Parts: sequence; C-alpha cells; structure tokens
Amino acid sequence: MSHRTAGTIGTLVLGAVAVLSYVTAFQYFSAPRLEDGTFATLIPYNFTWLPFTETLHFDLGILLDPISVMMLIVISTVSLMVHIYSFGYMKGEVGFQRYYAFLSLFTMSMLGLVVATNIFQMYLFLGAGRGKFLLINRILLHKTGCNLCFQRKHLLSLALLT
Repeated sequence: MSHRTAGTIGTLVLGAVAVLSYVTAFQYFSAPRLEDGTFATLIPYNFTWLPFTETLHFDLGILLDPISVMMLIVISTVSLMVHIYSFGYMKGEVGFQRYYAFLSLFTMSMLGLVVATNIFQMYLFLGAGRGKFLLINRILLHKTGCNLCFQRKHLLSLALLT
C-alpha cells in the first residue's frame, strides 16, 4: 500500500469517527435532563463476554456520561489533527504505513478507555500504552529505555487490577 493511500484511509476513517463523536455529543447534550438537572448516564450497549458462573462474568459495553462524551470529542478531534499533520510531516519517512497503524491503535485504545463500563474493560483498552510504546519505539528503534518503560508500564497496569 502506498504512503498516500495509508494516510488517506487512516485520516478519512478517523474523520468519520470524529463526526460520529460530534453527533453523539449533540444528541446526548440535547436530550432532556433528569429531574435534578443532571444528564443521564446511558449504557446503550452491554453484553456478557466471558460468563464463568451466574454471579461471575465479564461484561463489555459502552457507557455514556457527560465526561465520557466530552472526552470522545477531545480525543477524536486531537487525533484527527495529528493524523492530518502527520500526513505531511511524515511524508517520505520509512514505515509511514506502520506509523498510521500504530497511531490508529493508540486512538482506538484511548476511545475504548473513555467509554468502558467496568475495570476489566478498562484494562483491556490499556493497550493505549502498547500503541504509545509502538509509536515511541518506531522513533527510537534500538533504545533499551523503551523496553524498560514498556515493562514498567505493564507492572503498573497489573497494580491497577489489585
């Protein structure tokens, strides 16, 4: 795939995500408020992903509250600007297509963190750290500091579960 095609696909898909984020925010904030004047917390999608017993199961879903909706706007807008800027800035660089794949992985992970319904789902989307590591590792290819940083990040992620 050519540089131009990879950058165009990544930017257009993220543009669609940004538009959907703005539509979601408009619909959410234009909906009627609760009796106490606050916005409702919505879970438009939720399903059991790993059922172990009747009382122990892992769910995956989407949670929308005022903070998560605003963060959808912030993340998708900033990431779209980074995609557009990178299209020109990274022109001619080796690994351009891989860079866009890692950038999209990072964006997806951040959006997943924002709409997570539980701590298990947040841990799944902590792949944002993996995407960040891959982006940094692309720049500093043979540095041992990146591997050390990646290992420490995962130890801290495990501490989050406890």
